[in-house]
Amino acid sequence: MNKNYFPVFYGVVFGLMTLLYAESLARTFGLYEKDIKAALLQEAREHTEGVVVSGHEQEKDISLKVFKTEKEAKKIAKRYGFI
Repeated sequence: MNKNYFPVFYGVVFGLMTLLYAESLARTFGLYEKDIKAALLQEAREHTEGVVVSGHEQEKDISLKVFKTEKEAKKIAKRYGFI
């Protein structure tokens, strides 16, 4: 291989590695889509006043509360397709 083409070769290799990495991320997110949505819904419920999610009973940080009611949290979750 000619020395003048080494930068092009490295650019092509880097571009192919980037495409493979993006494809693996897309497949991973597609495979675990339901788990990710469930985690986001649980996080929305955790930020609702008066709702205690199992495993998080010790958390007392009121500053993290976003939704006033669980109904409001479910409405937003449904709007964005988490339910």
